[in-house]
Amino acid sequence: MSPAAARPWRAALFLTALAVAVRLPFLHAPLDRDEGCYAYASAGMLHGLLPYRDANLQRPPLLFACYLPVAALANGVTERFRLLALVYPVATTLLVWRLGVALGGAGVGVLAGALCAVLSADPSVDGWTLNAEMVMLPFTVAAALAWWRALQSRRRRTAFASGLWLGAAALIKPVALPQLLLAAAACDGAGRRRAGAAWRLVLAHGAGGAAAGAAGVLAVVLAGLGPDAARSFREGVGYVTGVSLGMFRWYGVALGNAALTQGAVWVLAAAGCCASAPRRNSSWAASAPGPGAVRW
Repeated sequence: MSPAAARPWRAALFLTALAVAVRLPFLHAPLDRDEGCYAYASAGMLHGLLPYRDANLQRPPLLFACYLPVAALANGVTERFRLLALVYPVATTLLVWRLGVALGGAGVGVLAGALCAVLSADPSVDGWTLNAEMVMLPFTVAAALAWWRALQSRRRRTAFASGLWLGAAALIKPVALPQLLLAAAACDGAGRRRAGAAWRLVLAHGAGGAAAGAAGVLAVVLAGLGPDAARSFREGVGYVTGVSLGMFRWYGVALGNAALTQGAVWVLAAAGCCASAPRRNSSWAASAPGPGAVRW
């Protein structure tokens, strides 16, 4: 066992400090447009106001639930808000570290975590803000880590947990939904003997996502916000579609509303999924988890 693997707390402490340090220059920065909207709506919930009914919001409900403790504890103080918001990029960094360790060992994990900590603060993607992308990322990385473990252990309950995490991410920002395709892509090339087991994992993963989505819809309906939420979401879809088509017309590309770090995280996740899918005429991954568990 390497010294880095024997002392994981040192890596965790280093990555936490790095994720915090790169954001300290923005400690006094005022809330931007999106942050102000989410914080205002979340603070209003403390006084009996409800999303969609009392404010025309175009984001799913879990985003405001995640924003609520930050807005409540910050109590209108910008610096306190910035410090409390660090929990999300720090959580993302540590989860990327654990995913990197699972895929390639201790060194790969530290490198992946360090890149995530630095890139996620890039001002060009508003990484220093607590936008919806930053709130969503810990959930998507947790889903990737759980999916990798499901592939290694072939446990459907772990695949179900991965779907729950990804479903929760979609209840923060729907851009997480296309990443469900990674589950199917991971099974590409699996041997015929184990193909049934692989697709059972995919089905369990999808069931977890559906359960999370159903819980979100049920919460909105029970709060009596169904029609208001439906109207807000329709307007939000129209807005995003119009923006994307406008970008395509002017720039020749359709730019998704995804941060740079999300792409980096999912490239890493996809690499792990590809590594876990055996090539043709090869055996399925060995039962023991870890980077050495896959036999080609």
